[in-house]
Amino acid sequence: MRVRTPGRIGQCMGWVVGWVVLGTGPAAFAQGLQERSMVLSMPELAPEMSLLAQRPVLLADVVVPVVPGPATSVPTTTTPASPIAPPPDITPSVPPASPLPQPPWPEPAPPALPTPPPAPPPPSRPLTPMERLKQSGKRWIEIDTSRQRLFAWEGDKQVYAVIVSTGKPSTPTPSGVFAIQSRHRYARMRGADYDVPDVPYTMYYSGNYAIHGAYWHNRFGTPVSHGCVNVAVDHAKWLFEWASLGTPVVVHR
Repeated sequence: MRVRTPGRIGQCMGWVVGWVVLGTGPAAFAQGLQERSMVLSMPELAPEMSLLAQRPVLLADVVVPVVPGPATSVPTTTTPASPIAPPPDITPSVPPASPLPQPPWPEPAPPALPTPPPAPPPPSRPLTPMERLKQSGKRWIEIDTSRQRLFAWEGDKQVYAVIVSTGKPSTPTPSGVFAIQSRHRYARMRGADYDVPDVPYTMYYSGNYAIHGAYWHNRFGTPVSHGCVNVAVDHAKWLFEWASLGTPVVVHR
């Protein structure tokens, strides 16, 4: 029984394509028809051909038989893989920063801080009489009753020192700043309980108070007088020749 189906038409088309494209030739085409017992006459193919003319031939309708043949080996050439070069550095190059231009003129100095006004000098205290005499450069005599000493000064330079005997506690030698008023090589001194003639090298500096030589005792360094300043005769002579009228005399404790 012969059955005509589109599938058989597709098989016929596949043989035709194999004949034309693959070059199998008429003998292979006839052999294919005999193997599948599909001997068709041209009038029988007319309806199928008209049907093919009415629709496009799809790829599924074309079956190309593959004729097995001897296996052929395709020579393969192995191309050694070339080393992959690293990608180029695409980091943008930044030129080094150029130094800032220096000004040709010196930079201005910072403004000077205002100078504070000088501190006012401490209030000056009044000079003592001996400080003034030391600054004067003149000759002057200092008598220290607490130490029983007499000093001769020329300004701030001490030129002579001697042990004396000033007034006893009942008749003390008064303190103060005085000056020599009179000078006597010999003098007579009298009081309520004494009368002493020929007192050598006497220099009165305040009333009846004087610096003089004493030949009647040898207790120098001890207050024993009636208020005068007793000096050994040889020291009294030096002072009498060194001092003059108006020489300052400072008596203090």
